[in-house]
Amino acid sequence: MAAILALAALSGCAPAEPDPGSRITVAVDGDSDAATVTAGTLTETSLDGLREATAAGAVIGVPTQIELDGEMPTTGVQLTRVYPEPLPEETAAAFMFFNDELGGWQAVPSELSADRRTLTATVHHLSLWDDIVAGGQQALQSVVNGAKSAGQSVQEAAAAVGNSLEEANTNIGKAFADGADALYFGIGKIFDTRVDDPVCDMPVTPLWVESVVVIDYNANNPILFCTGRDANSPELLVVKARVNRGFAYTVTAAATPQWSYNSTVEQAAFDAALQAVGNIDTVIAQSISDLSANGVIVGPAQEISYGFSSTAVDSVPIGSPLVTLHPPTVPQFLTSSIASALVKWGLSSTDGYLAATIAVASCTNALKDTSDVLSGAAAVLDCLGEADEEIANKLALALLETGSSPQAAGAAAGSMVAKASLVLAVIAPATAALNFVAESVTPESTRTVTVFTTGGGELDDLSSWVIGYGTLGPLTAGMSIDQITEALSAEAGQTIETGRYDDFSGYCRQGALSSTGTTAHIGYLAESAGSNGPVDRFSISGPYEPSDGFTVNDLPRTAGGNSVGSTEADIRAEFGAMEERANPYVEGGKLLTTLGPGISGIVFVTDETGTVTQVVTGNVPQVYYSEGCA
Repeated sequence: MAAILALAALSGCAPAEPDPGSRITVAVDGDSDAATVTAGTLTETSLDGLREATAAGAVIGVPTQIELDGEMPTTGVQLTRVYPEPLPEETAAAFMFFNDELGGWQAVPSELSADRRTLTATVHHLSLWDDIVAGGQQALQSVVNGAKSAGQSVQEAAAAVGNSLEEANTNIGKAFADGADALYFGIGKIFDTRVDDPVCDMPVTPLWVESVVVIDYNANNPILFCTGRDANSPELLVVKARVNRGFAYTVTAAATPQWSYNSTVEQAAFDAALQAVGNIDTVIAQSISDLSANGVIVGPAQEISYGFSSTAVDSVPIGSPLVTLHPPTVPQFLTSSIASALVKWGLSSTDGYLAATIAVASCTNALKDTSDVLSGAAAVLDCLGEADEEIANKLALALLETGSSPQAAGAAAGSMVAKASLVLAVIAPATAALNFVAESVTPESTRTVTVFTTGGGELDDLSSWVIGYGTLGPLTAGMSIDQITEALSAEAGQTIETGRYDDFSGYCRQGALSSTGTTAHIGYLAESAGSNGPVDRFSISGPYEPSDGFTVNDLPRTAGGNSVGSTEADIRAEFGAMEERANPYVEGGKLLTTLGPGISGIVFVTDETGTVTQVVTGNVPQVYYSEGCA
C-alpha cells in the first residue's frame, strides 16, 4: 500500500499525481528530485514487526525507504497515500516507520480524508516507512477485495513476508521495481472477543442464599456470570464474572470477600512494578491510581472471582448489587486495547498491562481535553511520539521489577511502546466503531449480581446436601459436636446450636441437628467413644405432620437422587446388590444396606409398600443399629 506515496513540504505545494508506472511521486518544495525513494530493506527485527501486525489482522503496503537530499524543512514534510477504493468505516489507517532506537514499528498521527481514500501525515524525519490499515475481519476482507478489483497485486503476508528475511526483501524489491501498487494482508481477530461462560465447580449456592438476581444467559451478553459455592469452603458464596468484549471493564464489590482472583494480571508483580515507577514519579503514580478509580480492571476475555461469607453479604443493603462491572472510561479503554493487542502479540498479560498502564498514565495531561476514544487515542499517540524514549525508560524500570535483566528490559520496553502506537493509531479507533459506544449505555442490570439471603437462623432446604458413605452434605461421620455446630452455622449464615438430645449416662448420645426446620429431622448418634466423642452416624427421616412446613423434596439425597420417599426399586437401580434384613418394626418392611470404602455404609429403611421412610449413613457397626445405641 505504501507504494502510492507522495511527499510535499508544508509550504502549500501539492504533490503531483501518481505516475501510472511507478505510482510513487515525491515533491518537496516543488523539487521532484529533493527526495530519494527506494524499496525498503528489512532487518530481522523490522520483518518480525510486520509479521506480528499482519498476523493479528492488518493490511500493509510495500515498505519504502525515503531519504531527503537536503535538510528537512522546519515545517516537516507530508506523506500522502491514495487508496483505489474508499476504506470501510470499520477500519482505521495510519503511517508508521521503523524506529531503530525503540526496535519497533511506530505509528504517527495520520488523517484520512472525508471520502476515506487519501491518508496524510506530517512527519519530521524520513527513513523506512509503510502504511497500515486495521479493522475487523469482514472490513479487512473488503479492503483486500477492493484492491484486487482495482488491479492491485495482493498477497497474503504469510507468503510475502512470512518466510525468510532474504525472501521477504526479494519480494519487496520486485514489487517496487515492477511499479505495482502491491499490498500484503493478514485477516486476524484482534478486535473483538467472545468467550465461553465461566464455570462454577459447585453451581448450587449455600443454603443461606435465598436467591440470586442476574441477567438471563445469552452468549452475546457483555458480561457472563455464574454463582455457586466454594468447593473447599462450602459455606462461601462464589461469584464469577467473565468479560465478553474486546476491551476491559472495571469491577467493584459492595462487600469485602474472603478471597478474590483476577485472571487479568499477576497482581503482586503488577503492583510492585507500578510502585517502583510511582516511587520516582509522583505524577504518574497519581495517574496510575486514577486509572482504577472506579474499580479493578478486568481485561477482555478475563475473569474475576469472589468468595463471600454470609456476614459480608448481609452487610449489603437489601436489593443493592453485590458485584457490579462498569464500562471503561476512555483512558481505561485505551489501556485495555493496548494491553489486549500486546498480549495477542505474544506478551504476558502482566507485561502487556504494565506497558499499557504506564503509556496511558504518562499521557494523562494529553487526555484532559478529550471526551471520546478517537480524540483520546490521537492525543496519547501524539504524546508517545514526543516522549517515547522517556516512557520506554519508565517501562524498563517496571520490567526490572518483574524479573527481566537490564538488557532484556530495555529492548522489550522500546518494542512495547512502539507497538502501543500502532494500537492507538489503528486498532483502538477501529474497535471503538464496533462496540465501545454501544456498551457505554447498556443497562446496569446487564452487569450486576444481586444476592438475597435467608437472614440465617434455620436450614430449611437441604436438597443440595448429598448423602454419601459416611457423609451428609458438609457433615462427616467422625466429626465432633462442636465441628458439626460450626459447619451448620456456616451453612445457615449465623450460629445454630444442635437440637434436642438424650445422653445415656455418658455412654451414648443421640439427638437432632436442630430443634426447628428441616434439620430437626436429621438425627445423629455418638457412641464409639461415649456421648462426648465423635458422631458415628446420621439419619434422615421424613415429615411427620403437614404442619412441619416442609416436604421430602427439602431433604438430602444420594448422588443418584434417592432419599426418603424413594422406592426399593429406585434404591436397587442406583446401588445394585445390597444386604437385606427385615425391618423389626414394620411387617413387610426391609433394611437395605450398601457398604462403602473403609468402615462406612448407608442403610435404607422401607415400609411394607417398599417406600423409603428413613436413610442412615455413617460408620460400621453404628450404621446397623436399629434402636438407639444398639
